[in-house]
Amino acid sequence: HIAAPSVEGPASAMRACLADAGLNAEDVDYLNAHGTGTKSNDQTETAAIKRVFGNHAYSMSISSTKSTHAHCLGAASALEMIACVMAIQEDVVPPTANYRE
Repeated sequence: HIAAPSVEGPASAMRACLADAGLNAEDVDYLNAHGTGTKSNDQTETAAIKRVFGNHAYSMSISSTKSTHAHCLGAASALEMIACVMAIQEDVVPPTANYRE
């Protein structure tokens, strides 16, 4: 169900992206999470990241730009791509707004 995705869906998508790019999980320094801020999505997405990246998930940077620009539905991926490209240019990790440990 779209509001309660399984772990395997996002894990499969991340594995496919790594394979498409010819990268190993350890080659990734930063992951821009989907990060809707819902308990269901965030738990599922975190489990998928851990499944794909293993122990490396604990040492890579992960944030969600969606917390700063909202979901924007169909435009969300374009906004997130722009934020990530700008972050690469500026050598920064975008914040997750309102996140508290």
